Amino acid sequence: MAEPSVQKATRRLVWRGARTLGALSIGALLTSVPVSAAEVVGESVVEGKTVTLFSDETWAYKPVDPQSCSFLSLRVYFCPKDAAWQRDSGDGRDDVVASFRHDDHHYALYTVTKIGASSGRTLKTASFAALTYFEHAFGQKPIVISRTAAQVSGLPAETTVFAVTYEDIPYLYFNTVVLTDRLTVQILNFQFGSPDQVTDADRKLHADIIAATRIEAE
Repeated sequence: MAEPSVQKATRRLVWRGARTLGALSIGALLTSVPVSAAEVVGESVVEGKTVTLFSDETWAYKPVDPQSCSFLSLRVYFCPKDAAWQRDSGDGRDDVVASFRHDDHHYALYTVTKIGASSGRTLKTASFAALTYFEHAFGQKPIVISRTAAQVSGLPAETTVFAVTYEDIPYLYFNTVVLTDRLTVQILNFQFGSPDQVTDADRKLHADIIAATRIEAE
């Protein structure tokens, strides 16, 4: 099946935008959980995920199961429970590390940039930059529907839901940005629809994508 034109446009936008995002460096610092070399003393659960406990009172997320997860880049994995998500073309070009197709109307893209909170990046500036990319790429100011706090793999994140029109067709975008000490990960889910057509099912689909995203501790 031919790739929808809006998907191509979104790919080009994110490839270009991710490079610009990589140059952005303002704001406060966040602290990451270090991976310890001490002895393993047990396991526990943090934010619903299994972690390994070490003798020096540090911990790290338990390694992912390669049979149920797709490796995206560096320490980032996608582990969907919904088998409808299939890896699509577009991997390996600029900072778009992977793309997935759920059905003819729902797609997702991941970007990973090797600059994180230790360089001064914040969720606010990263989310703002993403909206700026869309404004320049589509020649219109995105209509922001909501902006909410989120968590990805136990890390603070921010999700912005917005709408744009491309060739007279309205599209909805769910964009989540999450920072580690050294990385910025962007999870972009897009579909057909206007601002007044955001449903609970749409929000759940994006929530499922977030829940299926695994970022290993640095």
